[in-house]
Amino acid sequence: MSQPLSPESQDRLVVLHHHVFKNAGTTLDGALEREFGPRFATYDGPRPNHCLTCDEVAAFLARRPAVQVLSSHQARPRSLPETGFHWLPILLVRHPLDRVRSIYAFERRQRGTSPGARMAKELDLPGYVRWRLSQGHPNLLCDYHLGFLSVHREHGPKRPDLDAAKAALEGMALTGTVERFDESVCVGEAVLRRWFPDLDLSCAPRNVTRGRRASLEERLAELRADLGDALYDELVAKNQRDLELHRFANALLDRRLEERVDAAALEDFRRRCAARSGAGVA
Repeated sequence: MSQPLSPESQDRLVVLHHHVFKNAGTTLDGALEREFGPRFATYDGPRPNHCLTCDEVAAFLARRPAVQVLSSHQARPRSLPETGFHWLPILLVRHPLDRVRSIYAFERRQRGTSPGARMAKELDLPGYVRWRLSQGHPNLLCDYHLGFLSVHREHGPKRPDLDAAKAALEGMALTGTVERFDESVCVGEAVLRRWFPDLDLSCAPRNVTRGRRASLEERLAELRADLGDALYDELVAKNQRDLELHRFANALLDRRLEERVDAAALEDFRRRCAARSGAGVA
């Protein structure tokens, strides 16, 4: 189990995994739970679309004083208690169009009765996307990362802010992109070892969509073929700021890789991941 170094202040040290829906969060949670055991917890509110308030996050952690790692779909970067905690936030960005098929496949598999689950079972992929787009903007398929990262829910509706979203990514202890998962988590592991020297975030993939194409380019080409040019281009138009955030996250990852991780460290991380997957290493 990873043990922390003494924090630099009296604030409570908490690693917070902002578990964005369909962004490889289940895989990362598996590593965190393995490493921290009973000091790992998950917490979300009573409704699927709930956004946790500062008070809700603080109250949960007050009830669980031993927790050092919290994973939540609903704790937003700009809605966290500002005093009493030293946050070490984690968030991975995914190409916004690459999320579309994963969301559809997940909702088709669900046994629940949410509108999304019902419509995914009734409609093919293009029909589901049209239905989602008809629900208003933003929604689950349109600039989702932008709203998640930048909107402060507790002080009334505010327009999403690209600069605020980029600043939130800059402040993450672990960030990067789903498409470059190994590099992103390897860098984050190096950062978090300042507080947890024995931390090992190597992991085997979990909850991965079956039959998915290997490369992002192939998956996007397949999505365009399935949706048709007009619907695909509409998704692109409604995700311009998320596409910018994806480019920004990749550039941020490039910079952190150069600063913190050499080729040998990345090779070692990938070897550890392969071992956990039961795969041979060439």
